[in-house]
Amino acid sequence: MGQRELLTLMSAIMALMALGIDTMLPAFDEIRTTFNLGEASPRAGQVITVFFMGLAIAQLAWGPIADRFGRKPVLYAGSAIYIAGAAGSALARPAHGWLPLRSSATASRAAKWPRQCRR
Repeated sequence: MGQRELLTLMSAIMALMALGIDTMLPAFDEIRTTFNLGEASPRAGQVITVFFMGLAIAQLAWGPIADRFGRKPVLYAGSAIYIAGAAGSALARPAHGWLPLRSSATASRAAKWPRQCRR
């Protein structure tokens, strides 16, 4: 993979991270309805907290793994975990089961987060 292709791929992945956050915000009312949360329940906002905490904590694990095995296998593993977590969170109905699945999907996104280039 050349520099241009890598740059395009990493830019697209970072854009999807921002899209992941922005698509959750308008869905708060639907989240409250689906999970039978109250009208003023702050639990719908926990999905944003889980998103950022999963992303921040998982970078501590994915970084050394990427250093050991390379970026490409980690990118593939993170994509597979993301698909499994996203499918599980789409099928989960109780809110307490949905947040951990959402967290695993978010934590796998950290595998796609570009790391600092070292020479």
